Amino acid sequence: MAAQQGFVYETNASNALKDLNFVPPNFKPAGAGHEQPDLIIMKRGKEAGCELKITDASAGSLVLKYISTDPKRPAWGFSNDRETGENPEKDFIEDIAQSVNLFKTLNKEWNAVPNKVDKGITSYAWYKEKVKDKSKEELYKEDVANFKELNGSIPASHIEEYYNEKDTYYVNVGTHGFYMMGSKNPLGLKSVPTFASSANAKWRARVQYKGNGGYQFTFEMSFKMIRKSPFNIAPISKGSVTILKEKIVLPL
Repeated sequence: MAAQQGFVYETNASNALKDLNFVPPNFKPAGAGHEQPDLIIMKRGKEAGCELKITDASAGSLVLKYISTDPKRPAWGFSNDRETGENPEKDFIEDIAQSVNLFKTLNKEWNAVPNKVDKGITSYAWYKEKVKDKSKEELYKEDVANFKELNGSIPASHIEEYYNEKDTYYVNVGTHGFYMMGSKNPLGLKSVPTFASSANAKWRARVQYKGNGGYQFTFEMSFKMIRKSPFNIAPISKGSVTILKEKIVLPL
């Protein structure tokens, strides 16, 4: 439901801003796709990517995998495809995980064997015995009970750097306004506050439900806005994704 609301918000913002010539007339939101920013904004013929958030939210995540083949020695990790170098955003999140000693914390605090494991472990007899005759819902409930959510603080500049890796230098949070992601300002917009000076950020590791009994373990960055911007290119009321057109304030 949250993802669906996000797609509607992107479409509503795009339509409202096309009327103000702040979004190219041929722009179409990608929805679930990741090949383009949520929004393209423009000024005097120049274009730049802009991330859209309805409100305080997650900002980049990776799936965590239980990778130990020895039930007496817990071990967690990410997928082992980093050496390809084809996904710098993913590599960046991995670096953040290392900087907060994530795996040291996980192996200490998450010291049971989960029901959800890396595929390479599913052939072991001890694992088959562990999950035998359990429903999807039972597997999920057991993992939620055994693996409590873990949290810690990170600099909000890490989230700016993450989006910069995706060539995105602006963000609009519907309930709080428009911010620069770091110091790069490709459109030369005036007096726009930075995201890092206006938000608190944290990391969390948790069991994330995916629906129909499916779930995964994730490491993610999230943020909470502590200061509103004087600009808001797609303002909304809390709990709504309808653009309040009369309250749009463009950073021109």
